[in-house]
Amino acid sequence: WPFWFGKKARHWVLENISGGTISNGAIDVSLAAGRIPEHPEPLVFAQNELHISFDAKDTGVRFLPGMPASTTTSGHFDMQDRHVKIAISAGQLPLPSGKHLTGSKGVFEIADISHKPMMASLAITAAGEAAAAAEFSGFKPIDALSKLPFAATDITGSIKADIGAVFSLEKAHNPPQPAWDVTLALADVGLKQPLQGRKISNVDASVTIDTQTAVLKGTADIDGTAFEVGLTEPFMKGPDSHRKWQIEGDLSEREILKLAPSLDGYVGGTVGLSISSDNDAEHKAKMALTRAEISVPIFGWR
Repeated sequence: WPFWFGKKARHWVLENISGGTISNGAIDVSLAAGRIPEHPEPLVFAQNELHISFDAKDTGVRFLPGMPASTTTSGHFDMQDRHVKIAISAGQLPLPSGKHLTGSKGVFEIADISHKPMMASLAITAAGEAAAAAEFSGFKPIDALSKLPFAATDITGSIKADIGAVFSLEKAHNPPQPAWDVTLALADVGLKQPLQGRKISNVDASVTIDTQTAVLKGTADIDGTAFEVGLTEPFMKGPDSHRKWQIEGDLSEREILKLAPSLDGYVGGTVGLSISSDNDAEHKAKMALTRAEISVPIFGWR
């Protein structure tokens, strides 16, 4: 690697990529006579002056400091002048607990290695146990687990995650804070421990998370009753933060009496129930009684 070209990119490769084998390598350099000065550092390549490409497999890659590295990574490396792109076809993300996530359909990209600070972007799909995804989300800069009222080991089910991040590869030149977003597809997710006294199970939902807010939409069983669930949870406190949640569902007579045994003999049929809270305000409950039977035996009403 010429010492006068892409020094920061080379340092990043040496520090964050290890092992593996490469194949189908190609290097194409096209420089006019006199293009390289006597003291070339740094040399900024112009269009169509340099192209490097190769396939790699069984490689270890650490995309973000402090986060678990991807192992047995396979993909394709392409560098065109100042632009670097790594297409990731497969990889494993082993975690301290012994669990792992499987990565695929990833793209790691540096738009311009001469830019200061040197910025990179990452987009990748990860899938595995819900507990593994929760553990992974606990690492910085995501650090979502610290904001949740349960531990990673409390979660069951499976999750597929589409992860995107933009971050600096160097500390110099006052780089911006990392920006990231995660879209989760939850399948049959549940909690081993009650949440606020309620048993949560069979969660099938989509969750979008960024640096500001988490938004969940889907269905879940709460104490054995199926509900449509919506949740918005801000991570930062401030005038623009807005917390709200809502559950909606139809309760059978059995489910009504399970929640409120004292209504036995007074309410039958099916009751539509909606409970919501907006920005920590008092809970609001609405009941739809069009399919219910209401009885007041003492007055003979029905």
